[in-house]
Amino acid sequence: DSSVNNCLINGLGTEEAGSIGVMVGPETAVYNCGVVNFENGIRAYGAGFTISACRIEVNKTGILIGRDINGSTFAGKAGSITGNTLEGNDEGIFLWSATEVNIAGNVITSGTNAPSGTSNTGLRIQSCQNCSILASNFNGNFSTSAVYLEGQPGFPAVTLINSSASSWSDAGGITYEGFAQINCSGIPTFAIPFAKLPVSPVQGMQFDITDCGTATWGAIIPTGGGTRSALLRRN
Repeated sequence: DSSVNNCLINGLGTEEAGSIGVMVGPETAVYNCGVVNFENGIRAYGAGFTISACRIEVNKTGILIGRDINGSTFAGKAGSITGNTLEGNDEGIFLWSATEVNIAGNVITSGTNAPSGTSNTGLRIQSCQNCSILASNFNGNFSTSAVYLEGQPGFPAVTLINSSASSWSDAGGITYEGFAQINCSGIPTFAIPFAKLPVSPVQGMQFDITDCGTATWGAIIPTGGGTRSALLRRN
């Protein structure tokens, strides 16, 4: 195991191509660091990484998950991104390839001091599975959107809880069966038709459906075909 603690890491001020502030491998942690002016402020891959209590600003990508030192895809797994502040990056957090990554208590804001002039995205998702976003804010005037879904995630994909986004968009053709949100602001409800529910749900799973056939609270819903929106829980 290794860690980087209490450091201020500054690039050359021009976000040089290929530059990385901190390269985080498996079972590696970054705590209480400032990372400024890199192509990738922090790049992480492998299992068991932690990025916590850092201020990451004016990078082309603040945090990139899922690429190794050579730029090859190497999924970040069972990782934690907690309590960080990201501001004025072209992209705040980029989930290139992420599995079971927890993003909690972060504040990601746009800035006109970003390398491209204006921040593009707060959170960009290419590939993720079974990830969670808790009590995190993606807010500001992003040129693309605060949250941008670029690729089709796996199932389950992302659960968002007590989080907010000033805008949300996707690349088109994306399905949201694996998404869920609880008590969020600016986040879609991810409502889907009954036919799109998982074939083998497990107890406790909840889904918003668009075609419920009854208004009776607590009723068993065997099929869709109705016209009501409803919250469905697998008991």
